Amino acid sequence: MSRGIVLIGFMGAGKTTIGKLLADQTGLPFTDLDEYIEQKEGCSVSEIFASHGENYFRVLETEALQEIARDSAAHVLACGGGTPLREENRRIMRRIGMVIWLQVEPATVSVRLKDDTTRPLLVGPDPEKKISGLLSEREDRYRAACDIELPADHLTPEKATEIIRILMDNERERENPGASV
Repeated sequence: MSRGIVLIGFMGAGKTTIGKLLADQTGLPFTDLDEYIEQKEGCSVSEIFASHGENYFRVLETEALQEIARDSAAHVLACGGGTPLREENRRIMRRIGMVIWLQVEPATVSVRLKDDTTRPLLVGPDPEKKISGLLSEREDRYRAACDIELPADHLTPEKATEIIRILMDNERERENPGASV
């Protein structure tokens, strides 16, 4: 596999879970962008938001993407839900690999994150309204960032991984017609 795989989508879409499965199955290294930032900063994303605000975190996110993009080896990258908000990030992600948007509906996110208290953008009253609003605000940027849109509401992580592997195989075949797989 010559290109990496970049997974984008809203929080709770399954980017990390699916990314780890893809990495296991392809032999590519896996990076979760939020975890990468947490390791560099020595604190959680929630703590970064609380101490320095969202804008500061978005700068860290772009810097981390740039560092990852400098590594010429293909790998699987699970981005944070807000990573595609910046145009610069969208360009960097495309350099890293095929960008796949794991699409989810607000109801799916609500169910998946109902007991999760680590998401700083969902803290406070009426998280379902915040989910709907953020998803609506981000949809155009997710679409602008991705090569492929994959509705993931009703897919198990294993099925989503299988579909992505088929898509990657199809891309490789288009790039190298007749090459053995």
